[in-house]
Amino acid sequence: MIDLEAIKAQRGNKPVPPGTYEESLAAMEQALKEDAPPSPEHIKINNRLVAWEAYLGIAKVKSFPTQLHVGLNDVCNARCAFCQYAPERSTANMIKADDLRRAKWLKYVRSFFPNAGLSEPLIHPEIEEIFEIVRDNAPHINMHLTTNVSLVSDRLLPVLVSNLNLMIISLNAARKETYEFLMPPLKWDRILRNLERIQEEKARQGRAHPELQAGYVLNKHNLDELPELPALLKSIGFTGCRIIELKVPEPIKSRELLTKDDVASHDKAHALKKFEEFESECRIHNIRLTQPLPAF
Repeated sequence: MIDLEAIKAQRGNKPVPPGTYEESLAAMEQALKEDAPPSPEHIKINNRLVAWEAYLGIAKVKSFPTQLHVGLNDVCNARCAFCQYAPERSTANMIKADDLRRAKWLKYVRSFFPNAGLSEPLIHPEIEEIFEIVRDNAPHINMHLTTNVSLVSDRLLPVLVSNLNLMIISLNAARKETYEFLMPPLKWDRILRNLERIQEEKARQGRAHPELQAGYVLNKHNLDELPELPALLKSIGFTGCRIIELKVPEPIKSRELLTKDDVASHDKAHALKKFEEFESECRIHNIRLTQPLPAF
């Protein structure tokens, strides 16, 4: 028997999950026994059981992950100045579409992230099939993708729009020259056109999703243009962004990367002024910050 009162005393103010552990476990066992078609209720059952197993400290779990992060491949087509990706380190290993086709338990998972490590998931040769397989196995799952959006093709575009809930775009600049300096060999004009095409496809399909959010690795090269970012994002259909302070990468052999001399915090007063201007522009253009600004 589980001594719930003793566990409550150990957990302090940590909230108790809804229902009981026994009810959550029984609901999961019944769902597995019936092998019913996917439904939002499957996800709720799994979430409750995950919460109880975490609360009770159960090591041998009967639940499935609430979020699944999958590194589809370890290859990238960009050579970002702040990223340690190096092609000589790539193994060319990848998750196969058939691996996910067998994962019928995905119907219990809340969110699917086909990203892990330093890679571009859209480079995967089976990427269209993977999205469709996941959606077939788990029609109620949320699919989130981080991408540089350079590889959007006519064939891939409708698949992205019809399956994804959220796209986080590695933008990292508000001006062409800065973008092409920070993210070679990618081209600014192509990126903007692909983002426009995503909006056009959303309109064609009559979908509000995927929501577009921007990732912006802050450094001294893109600090001054930060206040220009919200207007740009609004013009190409973005709703949010996150500003990430540069973490100085370790050197690699194949190319030069940004160093500690490239951080934005050398002149904190100037950086904070740009932050104030940026936040003001975010309010004007209704761009949501998805995490707090760097505190240096």
